[in-house]
Amino acid sequence: MSSRASINSLIIFTVLLSCLLGLSHAKCDFKAIFNFGDSNSDTGGFFAAFPAESGPFGMTYFNKPAGRASDGRLIVDFLAQAFGMPFLSPYLQSIGSNFRHGANYATLASTVLLPNTSLFVTGISPFSLAIQLNQMKQFKTKVEEIHQQGLKYGTKACCGYGGGDYNFNPKVYCGNTKEINGSTVTAKACNDPYNYVSWDGIHTTEAANKLITYAILNGSYSDPPFPLQNHCDLQPIG
Repeated sequence: MSSRASINSLIIFTVLLSCLLGLSHAKCDFKAIFNFGDSNSDTGGFFAAFPAESGPFGMTYFNKPAGRASDGRLIVDFLAQAFGMPFLSPYLQSIGSNFRHGANYATLASTVLLPNTSLFVTGISPFSLAIQLNQMKQFKTKVEEIHQQGLKYGTKACCGYGGGDYNFNPKVYCGNTKEINGSTVTAKACNDPYNYVSWDGIHTTEAANKLITYAILNGSYSDPPFPLQNHCDLQPIG
């Protein structure tokens, strides 16, 4: 898979319904969020269609699997909270690398947010590093930015198997048990996902998602910078 294809497959495509660009009112009273993305931003569509999720997913916030490929809330959950919406339920199946097709839906809304926040997730995820996609390490700087904000482990999965630098084995996914080399092994979750960027070697933890959301709201990941917090009455995200 090329780096461009990998990046495209992880870009979150979010359409916010209201008039932010015109700023006709300061409260940014969005009524809905339509999210066209993949498992990094999906709130249950995939698992509603193909039930297979089990613990430890959801352990941090929901206390049970809630359709999120994470230990808790996703970026889109935090965005909904910031704009005063309830947490999102399963509503859209992801379209992954075909996100450009979803761009056609932008004509149906007045505000489109295309945060390319997952560049770092693609290039330095334990999954990518464990399978030797080292040419993508230039994205490590993004992880370092998050690491410096308080997360201890940047390239090591919380929920995985194998230990070492990445704690990721593609033969046994988070929460699963499998026989490897004659031994039965289980990919278990760490006790402190709040210290990790990566949840399962592919997807981010709730802690990382919260930091990314702050960056979206303050405009530091926007090009050009567009601090939503300067134009909207935002609710605190907890």
